[in-house]
Amino acid sequence: MTAASARLVRRAHRVHRVDQGMRIANEEIFGPVLSVLKWKDEEEMFRQVNAVDYGLTGSIWTTSLATPIAPQAASNRASSGSTA
Repeated sequence: MTAASARLVRRAHRVHRVDQGMRIANEEIFGPVLSVLKWKDEEEMFRQVNAVDYGLTGSIWTTSLATPIAPQAASNRASSGSTA
């Protein structure tokens, strides 16, 4: 790892409270940026995720073990280049 790439890792940004109406939720951001969107309804989540024209990668996280999202099923329903 070079000093320049280490600096990029150290300066990565997480953007919280993103909603679907924001540019950061609908356009590709090239750089060390993580946009965090929250949903309470699984169907609404997939509707909004799949409404975005772009999507190189995506990941779905849950804190609800009472209604877990099956990883393979979620990956199949989310339209992106790569889903983790």
